[in-house]
Amino acid sequence: MGRIVNVAYKLTAAAGASGEATLYTVEAARVLTLKGVKVNFPSGQAFKLELAFFRGAQQIAPNVGRFSGDNGWLNVPCDAVLQSGERLRLAYTNTDTVNPQSCLIVVTGELE
Repeated sequence: MGRIVNVAYKLTAAAGASGEATLYTVEAARVLTLKGVKVNFPSGQAFKLELAFFRGAQQIAPNVGRFSGDNGWLNVPCDAVLQSGERLRLAYTNTDTVNPQSCLIVVTGELE
């Protein structure tokens, strides 16, 4: 059994902004198996912040579309495998052109 890895990331997207962030880079000669992705969308978001997780060019969560929410946790199991040197990336879009939007992301995996 490998070491459990938990990555927490607070995203604040400016009004109308889109972008990417690297959440984790797999250590040399190691393999990371993702176990789950959790996102907390605060109250009042009205589904205006959209998220997707990528390994390279491949979208891994959700498989199609984007996550969004309002006032709650989204818990998604995942079994994607990232090899040595690969990056787990977050792509986001704030469709609210007036207000910034925030969320808390927690990614859990096993590093072997």
